[in-house]
Amino acid sequence: KRHECIAEAFAELPTEDAAICVAAVEHLFHLSDEGKKLEKECEALFETWVVAEIAKAHLHRGQRPRLSFYRDSGGLEIDLVLERGTDLVLVEVKSAQTPSGRYFDAFERLTAAREGQDAPRIARRIVVYGGEESQVRSRGELLAWRDLDAFDWTG
Repeated sequence: KRHECIAEAFAELPTEDAAICVAAVEHLFHLSDEGKKLEKECEALFETWVVAEIAKAHLHRGQRPRLSFYRDSGGLEIDLVLERGTDLVLVEVKSAQTPSGRYFDAFERLTAAREGQDAPRIARRIVVYGGEESQVRSRGELLAWRDLDAFDWTG
């Protein structure tokens, strides 16, 4: 709704100028304290929804999901750790619509911290994000939010 109002405010400008104005206003909003707070709240809500959908995928198949998160004293955090037998599926959740290679950094930090440990094995690294296109990358899988229900979480 907010984006529609901003766009409407600049509707009489040429398209290119309007797009620049909308981007500038949104950027300033995100820099404000209110914008930062709203972004954190949206990120938390999106993360909660993703975890609930993954849990629901298990429960609908009569399986009890083995879900946890990871956080160490050095600030390393993984949003969701899904246990599958002796394998782990690591999941990061990002509400942003634009993919970034930085989304996979926590996976690599955890892999480095576990150097020399055989079990459990990290089987997959998945980033669920607010964008439209799922991709397989060298550092893991980027899963668009729309593909969340079609993904086989129960393995």
